[in-house]
Amino acid sequence: MSYLAKLKQIESIENFENVPGMELPKPPKPPFGSFGSTNTEDIEKNIIDDSELKRESRRLKVLAMLAEKPDSQRAIITDLDSGPDDVILTIAIRDQYTFEMQIPKDKYDAFTLLEMINKGLIQ
Repeated sequence: MSYLAKLKQIESIENFENVPGMELPKPPKPPFGSFGSTNTEDIEKNIIDDSELKRESRRLKVLAMLAEKPDSQRAIITDLDSGPDDVILTIAIRDQYTFEMQIPKDKYDAFTLLEMINKGLIQ
């Protein structure tokens, strides 16, 4: 008996009790492993990749700031949210380099940083 004939027989209520047993096809295997993996190396690799992406994003942001203002020699951004204990300063100096500094949050003072920038102490 074909699947369609069996389905029609199942759908008719009066014959529901008399339907012979039917074996359903097996579902295909999933193309991936389970989500319950606890391999910490994979988790740490993803965290490292995420921090690298954030670092590159900050670097591109300061370079874009320099591109927008050709008369500026430097661009500085602060990232207060990347880590629980540190503030990350990303600094770009035109035609030279970009770098990052980590400052402990309890030592970071935005007004002191702004004062240093305005006085030209950060060249």
